[in-house]
Amino acid sequence: MGIHSSPPSAPGAEPRAAPAAIERQIEFERITTLYAIGQPMLVGGLAFSALLGLLLAPSVSPALLATWLGLKMVLLVARIVDSRLFLRDRHRQLRQGAWRNRFFVGTVLDSFTWGLLTVMFLPTGDAATNGVMVAGMVGVASAGVLALSAHRVASGAALILVLGPLIEQQALAATPMEHYTAATLLVYAAILFLEPRSSHRRFTDSMRLRFENAAIADERHRALVYAEHSNAAKTRFLASVSHELRTPLNGIIGMTQLVAVESLCALQRQRLDVLRHSAEHLVTVIG
Repeated sequence: MGIHSSPPSAPGAEPRAAPAAIERQIEFERITTLYAIGQPMLVGGLAFSALLGLLLAPSVSPALLATWLGLKMVLLVARIVDSRLFLRDRHRQLRQGAWRNRFFVGTVLDSFTWGLLTVMFLPTGDAATNGVMVAGMVGVASAGVLALSAHRVASGAALILVLGPLIEQQALAATPMEHYTAATLLVYAAILFLEPRSSHRRFTDSMRLRFENAAIADERHRALVYAEHSNAAKTRFLASVSHELRTPLNGIIGMTQLVAVESLCALQRQRLDVLRHSAEHLVTVIG
């Protein structure tokens, strides 16, 4: 009857987001979170490196200190620029594997240079400076675990590279106090090492719940749109059918009225009345 409708695909035709797609979304959110949290940490690292340089200047070789500071500053600035490039990349979700690798390499190099600080300059000739250095390395490790908590591998690697050389240096020192410091650092490092595991899991679970709920909401929305479109199509169909049927029925009613003025026997008039009433009833039903 001239009715053409192309409804949207049924809800079952487009299944909910597959587990693999959700996992890709989770990993993209993970790398986005790492870059977002890492930016202020990197800026803080620049300031902290400069302060450490001022602290160590009277106690260590100026050439070695300048070498370490230059390497550290270049690396931190490069990581800050890399973070900006990530945020500006419109297709970063398609290239999330490359960005994840870049972030991991940057984290390893950054952590290595922090650990190098212990290897190059500890112990110094000043006990107070040594204490500040130990406290500073513990602070760097703690901040790193906090910033990298969404990724247990990166967090664990950073922790080992930062605190590993310090624990070894303290353990190999001559005094009992340094041995005690090494033991406490080892316990603290073990606690820090375990924390990213639960943080990684909590992040993954919360992101999976978020994306699964979003997929369910999208599926319900598509089901609602499909139902509304189907109802609209049925309404248009019934309206068209009503129009198509009403015209011949009105014609039948008109013809019965014309025939009724003729001379008819009682049986013929009775049959004509039945025909007219039936047509009028159908017009009422579809009208």
